[in-house]
Amino acid sequence: MLWWMLMAHGATLELEVAGLTSTAGDVVAVLYDSSDGFPTKTKLAVATVTVPAGRAVRFEGLTPGRYAVSLFHDVDGDGKLDMWWFGPPKEGVASSNDAAGRMGPPSFDDAAIDIAADDVKQAVTMNYLFGK
Repeated sequence: MLWWMLMAHGATLELEVAGLTSTAGDVVAVLYDSSDGFPTKTKLAVATVTVPAGRAVRFEGLTPGRYAVSLFHDVDGDGKLDMWWFGPPKEGVASSNDAAGRMGPPSFDDAAIDIAADDVKQAVTMNYLFGK
């Protein structure tokens, strides 16, 4: 019976964020359970932590499956990823598995993490394209 109760609560995915260049703003993490919309559109859940109080974001109660997370350092606290007029992000970005794209965002498959019944912890590093 205890096993069933633990399974009912689901797994936890925790991402420890490294490489932040400032203590301003928040880290916003967006969870996806498919490639549809990854990494900017349709999402499953959003977790936000204030910097520097928290450097780890958590998603709890996950059922077994494949998930990917897109993160950004919302330095100005406006709740959105600010972009340069020529396309790349002004604020720091990261993805689960430290997946990186070429000339754009990473693919869902590169960022995907398989979640079973166990909790998963992973380190990710924030990337600032223009050294902010």
